Amino acid sequence: MKKVFSLNIVSVIITAILLTSCASDPSISNLVPSNSCSEISSENIVFQDIKMCTNQSNVGFYSIKSLFPNSLNITYIDYATQQELFLCNRPECLHNDDTCKSYIQFDSSTGVQPSLYLAGDTVLLIYSGAGEASLPRIEAMELDGSSRHIVAEFKASQTLVPPYLFDAEFLYFSLITQHEQPLSQTNEFIRVSLKDGSAESIYTFSQNINSLIAGTYENSLVADMVYDQNDRTYRKFFTWQPGEDFEQASETNMIYEYCLAEQGAMVENGYLYILDFGTKAVTRKSLATGEETTVDCSAMMPDFEKDMEPRMDFTFEDYVLINTYQPHEQYGFVVEQFLADFRNGELTPIHLENLYQHRPIYIVSEYEDELCVICDYKTHTDTFEQDGQTYTSEYVTEQYATLKKSDYIASRPSYQLISSLGE
Repeated sequence: MKKVFSLNIVSVIITAILLTSCASDPSISNLVPSNSCSEISSENIVFQDIKMCTNQSNVGFYSIKSLFPNSLNITYIDYATQQELFLCNRPECLHNDDTCKSYIQFDSSTGVQPSLYLAGDTVLLIYSGAGEASLPRIEAMELDGSSRHIVAEFKASQTLVPPYLFDAEFLYFSLITQHEQPLSQTNEFIRVSLKDGSAESIYTFSQNINSLIAGTYENSLVADMVYDQNDRTYRKFFTWQPGEDFEQASETNMIYEYCLAEQGAMVENGYLYILDFGTKAVTRKSLATGEETTVDCSAMMPDFEKDMEPRMDFTFEDYVLINTYQPHEQYGFVVEQFLADFRNGELTPIHLENLYQHRPIYIVSEYEDELCVICDYKTHTDTFEQDGQTYTSEYVTEQYATLKKSDYIASRPSYQLISSLGE
């Protein structure tokens, strides 16, 4: 899927900041939430320019990596300079304690670690669940890692559920609360102010609803609902505004409905994509005009077994990438990839693999006329001092690279490697 959205940042500026004072992580010891969720009339909510949160901008992307024992680090890849950097601007920093802006304390015994997202020019660390000594929470910082602070905390009985969406002021997501007396749970769609951390409940879903927010279209949310009927499982996409009844909107605002055993579908960038398993054809439909274009894949696409149906993956320009799967005795399964072109109706096989279990290279994002990809994996061994002890740490990192879109389409491995951490 295309996961890039425009941010008002300049590659040269952020790279200069990272390469040229580190703040400690906030101390988290208070298990009383810093805020509570108030009710707000959903009729007063009107979405304006709402977007999905990702970890990517149009000039680079952020990630979280496990490089040292009991800690994580925030890194940033800058496309223009072809570098991967710690989110830290001290050249002498070892990046293994809380004097570093990239450092995140991690308790491996509980496994609670954050997810990283961008909301405009704000970097978010979202801890979706509670740890032994911490609450679910949202932390925010500047693009260079400075001014890290807790925006909002939640109860230990609550879980933050992605996807996360944002506009000029708020972060939106689902919040599940477990109740002991009686044993039950509630699922709310809420918003949190990124300015003051105040939380407001916008809508409470019915308990029998198996649904989530799949994306946005214009100024509405796209909901994704799965349900069973006559021993078959179905899925439907529909648009929804918080002022509407959710279940009613699933009938009146329908985008598409299908059986999971027969088709795959996704809504992306104003289009509905449908992959029909029987005819081996992929269709793109404009949500704005209703115009449809179909690519016949039957001549190239292999047959597949049950539970190994093909899946649509990344979209860019007028292309959609399709993954097909075949059992493999040594690797469990192998993946064949095909690129469907909606301009001319052609299907092109893609033959670009990394060395890890002969898997295809992974597309991370677009950058101008290039794609950022993971083309390999590398093992590193580091020795470092901590608490008066010498440790040896072995870890695996991705080898990122950029590749011209024309080279990708032609399966030419003309990679421009991105310098990894420490190189």
